[in-house]
Amino acid sequence: MQKVYLGVLAGAVHTEVLAAARGLLDFIYYAQYKSHTTETLNHMQEALDLFHANKDAFIDLNIHEHFNIPKLHSMLHYILSIQKLSSIDGLNSEGPERLHIDYAKKGYQASNKNDYMIQMAKWLQCQESIDLPTAYLQWCDNLVPYDEEGESEDNDADDAPNSADDVDSDIEVDHINEDQVTAIKGSKLTLYCIVKTPAFSSVPLHHLEQAYGASQFLPALKVFLQENIPTRTLQPNKYDCYNLYNAVYITLPSEPHISYRKCQKTLHATAGHSNGPRKPPSPAQFDTVLLIEDLDLHHNSGGLSGA
Repeated sequence: MQKVYLGVLAGAVHTEVLAAARGLLDFIYYAQYKSHTTETLNHMQEALDLFHANKDAFIDLNIHEHFNIPKLHSMLHYILSIQKLSSIDGLNSEGPERLHIDYAKKGYQASNKNDYMIQMAKWLQCQESIDLPTAYLQWCDNLVPYDEEGESEDNDADDAPNSADDVDSDIEVDHINEDQVTAIKGSKLTLYCIVKTPAFSSVPLHHLEQAYGASQFLPALKVFLQENIPTRTLQPNKYDCYNLYNAVYITLPSEPHISYRKCQKTLHATAGHSNGPRKPPSPAQFDTVLLIEDLDLHHNSGGLSGA
């Protein structure tokens, strides 16, 4: 109705009445802004002054007897309230009325109408459990991409991380093994973490070969120790036993082909096992991992150089 109000009055009423109506409508439109500046508040005050300057025409033409109306008086305080408490869309009752639908009506409709208060509280708890991770994922999408190379150029050398403690990790410290293995290549640091207690202790080599299919475990371990710890004189043999872990946690740096943010991945290696006569056996789970052997060559060629 407000959109056509002035068009209907134009040419049909006194000019002062039309000016008062225009000032009042402009004030209402400015008051509905979700954000304000000094300029919009000044325009809002000018519209209010225009209304008060011409409102006496309603009395002179015997249209109205007085203007002792509480709503018209409250308009004098709008600008001061906006300056102190922000825009008025957050000061009305529309928000609580809308939340009454989400927190009361929908919860009651989801119940069986018997002892509904407890059911409504449980329903709200389930809704919050869904909303919290949703809000977290939306927050992650709005994060600025992490640039390690740019950060290393801006920061001083003294601020560069020099140990595994300086690297962010989503794993709690209580669940990190003291013997953390770190692999440093260039200016990037990759952190590998395992839990404190192994899933299986003192497992013989033949069980690794049979249950896990690791037929080349011993030769591969010898090559690894020779390349990484050449000073080691004691070599593993087929009579050694090993501790087995079901998972390893890897904190990956930001890479264009993976993610622009650091992320944590969990690699599982679990042999198939029986769950008793009443439940079906659990299948084996072995995750596949692709490794970049030469990071510089990978960046230049745009693909994996070796796996």
